[in-house]
Amino acid sequence: MKSLINRLKDEKGFAIVEATLIFPVVFFVLFFIIFIGNIYFLMSQIDSMAIRHCINGAESIADPMYYDMAKEETDVTKLIDKSIYPYRYLFGEIGNGSINTAEKNIKEDINKEFKDGLVILWDYMKPMISSDDDIKVECDNYFIYSKFTVDISYKVPFPLKLFDNEPITMFRRTAHAEVSVNDSPEFVRNVDMVVDLLEDSKFGEKIKSLFSKVSEFLNKVKGSGENKE
Repeated sequence: MKSLINRLKDEKGFAIVEATLIFPVVFFVLFFIIFIGNIYFLMSQIDSMAIRHCINGAESIADPMYYDMAKEETDVTKLIDKSIYPYRYLFGEIGNGSINTAEKNIKEDINKEFKDGLVILWDYMKPMISSDDDIKVECDNYFIYSKFTVDISYKVPFPLKLFDNEPITMFRRTAHAEVSVNDSPEFVRNVDMVVDLLEDSKFGEKIKSLFSKVSEFLNKVKGSGENKE
């Protein structure tokens, strides 16, 4: 009986048993913390990428020389003969117009940075896009105002492969950025062009006549109010 009690009190081997039970739990907890931290780090990088390229796209729409100036840096001699694409909000989405060109350039830059410009912890955890349509770059032109949007849909695989199978997708997300295009001079130019076209047409004459009648009516109302006072 005493020998059995002494054996139960003996702690030899307990450390090995405790390590066997606790070590896998601690390992998976640490691995999960590192995995989630890396996901948030990747999210911040891709969100920053979307915002930066969205701002560049909006600037390229407002100023067609901006993209080339940013690429060429101090060498502006190549921009002497470059067109400023007047009335680009009316014709920029036709063929190789300035708006379509800006969208194409920004999308190419995003594709390049997405493939080679991200800092990742494990190669197996590199974000992936399923198709070219997962990167959407678009300028929404409403004539009165415009906005430039960038959407990057991506997935993050699990960093470990099982039996050399395809990586398991653990996370899906879409980074979205939207920036308004501020181009007051071009807006004024477009409005002036529309006004000039209307002034030379019968429709413009009808509008002038209508506005003159409204102005006369308002003046009469104003005059009758002053007489009563």
